[in-house]
Formats: sequence, structure tokens, C-alpha cells
Amino acid sequence: MFIYYAGERQKANDFYDLAKIGPITAILNHILSAADAAWTISKYNSRLKLQTGFRIQNHYSPYTNSIKQIPSFNLQLNF
Repeated sequence: MFIYYAGERQKANDFYDLAKIGPITAILNHILSAADAAWTISKYNSRLKLQTGFRIQNHYSPYTNSIKQIPSFNLQLNF
């Protein structure tokens, strides 16, 4: 009986050692996926070009027959 139990115990320990590989593999997969996502996004974002600007324009109003200064904000995104 002891020899049978010892054999079964050894099988259980072997399965336990094998079961440790699953979580390690899952964590490694998550780390590699995060690195791939960061690399892909940085490569994609390097093609984006954002330009901003601000200036004050003179605007003539035919209704009031006057010139007023109006702020103008510009935003341009190229991809």
C-alpha cells in the first residue's frame, strides 16, 4: 500500500510541477503583448503630426462698418 501511495504522490508532484508552467506562460504572454502594443503604438504615433497656432485677425463687419480684432486658433492633424 505504501509503494502505491508513494507512486501516486510522485505523480501528483509531477503534475504540480507541470501546472506551474501555465501561469508563468500566461504572465510572459501578457508582458510580450504589452511590449508589442507599446512598439506598435509608438510606430503609429511617429507618423502623426500635430500643429497648433494662434493669431489675431482683423475682421471687417459690413453691418457695423467697423474693424474688430478676433482671435483665431488653428489645429491641424496630419496622419
